[in-house]
Amino acid sequence: SQSSSALARLNKVQLVPELTERRGKSDMHSFFCVQCVQAVSHRKLDDVAPFEQDLATGVSADGLSNGPSGGVRGLPLWHFVCPRRAVFGEMRLYLKDPELPDQVKLRLFLLFIASD
Repeated sequence: SQSSSALARLNKVQLVPELTERRGKSDMHSFFCVQCVQAVSHRKLDDVAPFEQDLATGVSADGLSNGPSGGVRGLPLWHFVCPRRAVFGEMRLYLKDPELPDQVKLRLFLLFIASD
């Protein structure tokens, strides 16, 4: 049957040393990719990274300053008057998140202090 002949060909291909080595490297690469994705997901880095970037640079993704004259569009006026308060409010949400690992919370807190 066709399936048994295809299986026989697959077995022959797997016996070729060069292809076996390539498959091993591909499997290892796939394993590390999965590990990286799981680490990013577990640490919620997709959510935290933009906020960290804003803290580190002092500029939001919109290109607005987080300094005394900056602010984020669409937020109440006090955010523009005191953007540091807005940044602190966002940081508090991250610090209260029970799913966010403590090491990420600590990193955010230290970055907040250093950016002041």
